[in-house]
Amino acid sequence: MMESPGHGDPGVDAFDQAVTQSHMTLAGWEQGTHRAGNPFVSHYIYIVDYRTKSPTMSLYGMLCEQFHELSIDASKSQLVDAVTALADLANEHDTVAVDEHAALLFGYFKSTRTYALWLAKAGARDRFHAVINMYPNGVGACVRPFVAFPDGAVMSLQKLVRDSATVSKLDRQNHPEWFQPQ
Repeated sequence: MMESPGHGDPGVDAFDQAVTQSHMTLAGWEQGTHRAGNPFVSHYIYIVDYRTKSPTMSLYGMLCEQFHELSIDASKSQLVDAVTALADLANEHDTVAVDEHAALLFGYFKSTRTYALWLAKAGARDRFHAVINMYPNGVGACVRPFVAFPDGAVMSLQKLVRDSATVSKLDRQNHPEWFQPQ
């Protein structure tokens, strides 16, 4: 299960909690829109859900140490299920379910070519940031993961909106089938 430092975990001191919250606030993330640990020792996945009229955004973090130890064999369909579940749980307080789905996402990313390419170029202290655009596709969803390059310790909401919209526009041009009702 994924730990969420900065949210009352006994192993995280008040200073780390204050630093984490300060960086989240500076980047535009409101309390409750993220489950993230100390931004200097965590990897992040950002989800942008386009299934609603106004896209919703959420952020999930995992300690680098946990991420490197994580071994989950997840298929593309399991990723879609996990992303959908996380998006649907975004306003819920079921932290166990959120953590389980988020761990599946992190495990999935570790098995992708995108992560392998990032890892080959990453420095020892670099942290992995990825975005998942979630598009409506018939009764389900189409997910589009891509690597992100944050503008700070945590990607600002402004940059996330801009990068996600750019990728979404390209996807609509290059893959219109992803947006067709099935």
